[in-house]
Amino acid sequence: MDTPNPQLHPLEVKPKTGEPFLRLISHKNIILTPVRLDDGPAMIPYFNDERVYHWLSSPPYPYLPEHAEWWLNQAKEKQDRWLAELEAARGDPIPKIVDFCPVGYIREIREDGTELLIGNIDIDLAQQPWELEGTGRSKQGPPRRDPSDPDIWTFGGESRL
Repeated sequence: MDTPNPQLHPLEVKPKTGEPFLRLISHKNIILTPVRLDDGPAMIPYFNDERVYHWLSSPPYPYLPEHAEWWLNQAKEKQDRWLAELEAARGDPIPKIVDFCPVGYIREIREDGTELLIGNIDIDLAQQPWELEGTGRSKQGPPRRDPSDPDIWTFGGESRL
């Protein structure tokens, strides 16, 4: 049996697929996983729902299968690089501080064991400097900051479709 990669802590790893995931403490049937290339058909209705697309700034409307395919391919490529970085640090006893979150696709585990994609969230380093006490975006370029700094993380991320 493979020894778990300590760099993935607190993520669990599915024994059959090797896919890392984060189980929500208060909702055991909800997990966050990496992107999967077959997520496209589940994504399309969400991005074409006016309750969703109205609040998004970058995905095209109508959202078509080719948009999902493009997005999933570029997201998977980036995610695979991130996971390879953590795998390369497997033997390091000191946890690696990274500037990404390898899981963000929200799935419901149904009673029959199947998983339903219900959303996603990006958790990553802010790409733009923000004024914490001011009006929002700063005019300065983004400084390179240490990923261990808790004040530079963003939820939602920046999508570029």
